[in-house]
Amino acid sequence: MLLSRFWFFILALGAGIGIASSVVAVRWLDGQARQQTAMDLARDRQELELLLKIDARARLDAISGIAAHGDIRSALREANARGAAAEVPESLRTRLSTRLGELNAQLGEMAGDFIAAVDQRGIIAGQVGLGTIPASAGLAAFPAVSRALSGYMRDDVWTWNGELYRIAARPVIEGGQFIGAIIHAKRLDDAFASRVVSNYLHGASLGFFIRNQIVASGMPEGVQKAPRRDELAQVLPTVLEGPLSKGEASDVQELSMGGLAIYAPLVGSAGEAGCGYVVARPLKLLASPWALLSSASQEDWKAALPTMLGAIFGLLALGMLFVYLERDRPLVQFRKLAQALGKGESERFALQDMPSQFRTIGSAINDAIDRLQEQAGQAKKRAADLNALLSQAPSTSAPSFFGFASSTQEASSASPSPSQASPPQGAAPPPPLASPKPAPPSSVAKPIPPPPAPPKTPPQPSLKGPAPTVTGSFQISPLFDDEEEERTLVSQVPQDLIRQSARESGLVIDEAHFREIYEQYIATKQQCGESVAGLTYEKFREQLLRNQEKIQKTHGATKVRFTVYLKDGKASLKATPIK
Repeated sequence: MLLSRFWFFILALGAGIGIASSVVAVRWLDGQARQQTAMDLARDRQELELLLKIDARARLDAISGIAAHGDIRSALREANARGAAAEVPESLRTRLSTRLGELNAQLGEMAGDFIAAVDQRGIIAGQVGLGTIPASAGLAAFPAVSRALSGYMRDDVWTWNGELYRIAARPVIEGGQFIGAIIHAKRLDDAFASRVVSNYLHGASLGFFIRNQIVASGMPEGVQKAPRRDELAQVLPTVLEGPLSKGEASDVQELSMGGLAIYAPLVGSAGEAGCGYVVARPLKLLASPWALLSSASQEDWKAALPTMLGAIFGLLALGMLFVYLERDRPLVQFRKLAQALGKGESERFALQDMPSQFRTIGSAINDAIDRLQEQAGQAKKRAADLNALLSQAPSTSAPSFFGFASSTQEASSASPSPSQASPPQGAAPPPPLASPKPAPPSSVAKPIPPPPAPPKTPPQPSLKGPAPTVTGSFQISPLFDDEEEERTLVSQVPQDLIRQSARESGLVIDEAHFREIYEQYIATKQQCGESVAGLTYEKFREQLLRNQEKIQKTHGATKVRFTVYLKDGKASLKATPIK
């Protein structure tokens, strides 16, 4: 079976390579997906920072009209004219704040949530939003305001009452001098984050945080397993103690639901206070070869179908050829040799003509045939010895009432002497008794003990005329058609002799089975109107043991089971060998 084994090895090797390839392909594709997601996050971060700069530039341009408005410049000149220790007059503050509100409303979508005008010292001269600010409150300490008072346009991000604000600061110029600045603030809220995600960061999640709290976030719509706000907050304690504490962006972070994220500080004053943003994307992994197959489209399957079917049928045909060469063809040869042995055309298997893989079986069968022949010879020898012993026992005149016995004549009430007794008609005469061998001259002659007395038989009913003849047959199981029906002369044998013979021949005596068959046999004979007088269990048992021994020796059976059946309207017995 070398070809088949080689074929199985090839199939196993191919299957192993296929499975390993699919696993490696899945891991490689997952690695590519992870790498691509990290590249997308890096691009998202660049786009967000660029977007914040563009937004700041747009707001700086939007407040240019406010910084150049005459009412604003006039109010700031008046504020700068007061003394250094004096506060801005309330009337001035009110007038300037009202005018700032009107101009801010004209900005539309660019209107700030907070807008203020500061004098040369950075003191708030008027403001809109964020409630009431105390008089003489100043913003000059903020870098963006300080630079604006120096003539620069700056943007920044501030934290105020737990919220983030985008700041735009523009100087107010009159007569070539910087007389103040306009501060424009726009809140960083969920609406802004969602607008950025839907218009620019397609498929990404965005969040803004102050220390370990997300204060604004935006999630993509229709994206499965998109990172949510609570997932983004779970990693904050870790990254705040790491790169963010140094003002650097973090590496790609694993999220609890399988997404990836990058955390980075905001540029400006808020970044120094632990504020920043996070961009995240779901990580689409295959995880298993089955997911790889499931992700293939119908077009992919249609393209691969011809190659797949060709490989399947080609491998199948090659495998069937190997099976025929190494299994089917030798099996046909072995079957022919076995049929020849069964028909008697040969007595043994010719091992040289057998296929190599069946020679071990043929050799074992030849050995079994030799053992059976040897056992059969030994059985015939033991049977001859037993018959010689039985022929020495005095015969008992008793009719046979079951199917194993041959035709016999029942003795009359006055039995003739042994010398006058004649053998039953059709029965072979008993073998002559062997003459005793003379003892050696040196030995002392010992008297030969008399044969054991036959067991007492129950009194037989006296019948007039010749004894009735009861015939029967021993029917062997149909599995052994070559067994002929035999007729056996029943004689009363001593029980100790029967037990000794059973031990020597290895018989298994099933008393319960014998008793059951005996009762069935008696009942069947009575139903058929046959006489059962004198038919005792001991006689029935002796006959069963004899037939059991013979069948076991002939067929090599371990057991013999008997059944009662009707033959020609009379009760008979059938024996079935069990191996």
